[in-house]
Amino acid sequence: MPDSRRFVQFIVRVDTGGAEIEATCDPNELNNAFNSRPDRPSYFAPVFFRRAVLDRYLSRSDLYAVGEAGMTCRGEWNIRLDASRSDYVVVMLGDLGKYLPYEEQLHWRSHNVRPVGGFSQEFIDRNFHNRPSEWTQPDHAFVDRLSGFKIAWQEEFGWLLFRDLAEKDQYLLDTLHVPLQATQDEFDKQVLALAKILCDAINAERLLVLIGDTEENRALKPIQRLEKWLQMEGAARFESQTAILRDVQSLRSAGSAHGKGSEYERVLRRLGLAGIPLDEAFSRLLVRARTLLGYLDATLVARHRGSSRGKARDE
Repeated sequence: MPDSRRFVQFIVRVDTGGAEIEATCDPNELNNAFNSRPDRPSYFAPVFFRRAVLDRYLSRSDLYAVGEAGMTCRGEWNIRLDASRSDYVVVMLGDLGKYLPYEEQLHWRSHNVRPVGGFSQEFIDRNFHNRPSEWTQPDHAFVDRLSGFKIAWQEEFGWLLFRDLAEKDQYLLDTLHVPLQATQDEFDKQVLALAKILCDAINAERLLVLIGDTEENRALKPIQRLEKWLQMEGAARFESQTAILRDVQSLRSAGSAHGKGSEYERVLRRLGLAGIPLDEAFSRLLVRARTLLGYLDATLVARHRGSSRGKARDE
């Protein structure tokens, strides 16, 4: 629990002369929803931080769980976050003092910057109006979509197209994120994680049963088996959707798993990722991966569900 005797000051606004104005995060010293201290800064004042503030938490998935809407130190504390922006993380001033221990407040203060606007509409909807909203960041949106896709697929088919990660690899999903520092090392790690979450998780054994356990089909790689099944199912334009799986594998092979060279640059150019920031590059991969899940859901899950209901009516 936070140290009730010690609270850090955070930047809450900038005056007309350009000077930064700070305020304590002690919730007992702030104006609240009842306007009991109108002369004090608001408990709900947005405080801005560089996204790098999350680095230390993302690197310790055994202790912390970080999401777009909040973060938890398992068994110790949790705090609401507005992490829907690509440039900053925003937190309520009072929450910093109410939920974070003093040592954590100091860490956040080291990443504190001048406020740039206010909370996102998504954050406002969730925390002030109790309304659900879509995830806006590509990493959170993808993880949320993957979870929903697996549930829907299991319910319709009785097996998983993308198998769950092994327990020791679960951290890859828990910490999947758009690179905060846009460094090559961080980008490579996230590409490896995405490859394990999707490409390596394809249920090749089940697909072999569906396409026919022949010598020819046994020689097919997992992505090829998936594509052959999609073809057998009459799925339209599936190659443009499954291409993301091959592209992630290519990036891993050319850059993450081996030393980089001309092949890696060629892959980046082919994927349209050469010369753009690595955080943007990974965001594009996540958006395409999420699109693939939507395609599979609409093409196979929804079709199977409709077919099952049609058969039930006929019976």
